[in-house]
Amino acid sequence: KLAAALRANSSITSLNIERNGVGLSGGVALGEALGHNASLQSLDMSLNDVAPEGGAAIARGLQNNASITELTLVRCGLGPGGGKALGEALETNTTVRALDITQNDLGVDGGVAFGKALAVNSTLHTLSMRFNRIGFGLERATAFAEALEVNTSLTFLDMAQNELGKIGAAAFARALAKNSTLRTLHFERNELLPEGGRALGAALAANVGLTSLNVSQNELGEGAAAFRDALASNRTLTALDLSQNGIVDDGCAEIAAGVAGSPTLGSLILDRNAFGDAGGEALAAAL
Repeated sequence: KLAAALRANSSITSLNIERNGVGLSGGVALGEALGHNASLQSLDMSLNDVAPEGGAAIARGLQNNASITELTLVRCGLGPGGGKALGEALETNTTVRALDITQNDLGVDGGVAFGKALAVNSTLHTLSMRFNRIGFGLERATAFAEALEVNTSLTFLDMAQNELGKIGAAAFARALAKNSTLRTLHFERNELLPEGGRALGAALAANVGLTSLNVSQNELGEGAAAFRDALASNRTLTALDLSQNGIVDDGCAEIAAGVAGSPTLGSLILDRNAFGDAGGEALAAAL
């Protein structure tokens, strides 16, 4: 009944049906309704297990919809199939500006599909893909990072908890060195390790657009020292989160030297690291 009403309604612009037990059949029906509705601008269907088939139906609806600008599908059980369908829909959709598909286990196939979409989509500016395991097959998942080299619309990207590792970090580093439109990047809990930290640090030194970067909980260790030159060279970054990375005194001293040379940094988060008095003194001297 809701889907039928939505199909005919021409006045509702925002709808939140989060956590209402909408299943596969409901997801399919709502997807079909989206293809006919011309007034809805914001839809939140989070915490409804619509399954991959429901996700595919929503994707088909988006291909025919010209009004939705904000879509939230957190924990909807989309899986790789639903993710692939949504990615393909975004290749042609020109109205969605903000999309949140956090924790849907999109996997490699979903990540690759979204990469292809980002390479051609010019309207999406906010994308939250946290906790989707797209790095599970890194050789193919790097297609997502490569799309950022040519994308000119995305300004906010949340890629936390996607098992990207040092290979994924290197791919995103190459993209960041070329991308000039992304402003905020969440990259926490991706198992980047020191090698990944060094790659991102080098990229940040060349990047001319990013204002906020979160690389917390990535076991960067000695790799965090690469952010010294990045902070000194970068002219746009205002916020950096390096918390919980096992940074010791020497690494903290390197970061402090970068902070001292940064003309823009206003927020630095270093909580729950491993440095002591010497690191603290270096920071104090830099501020």
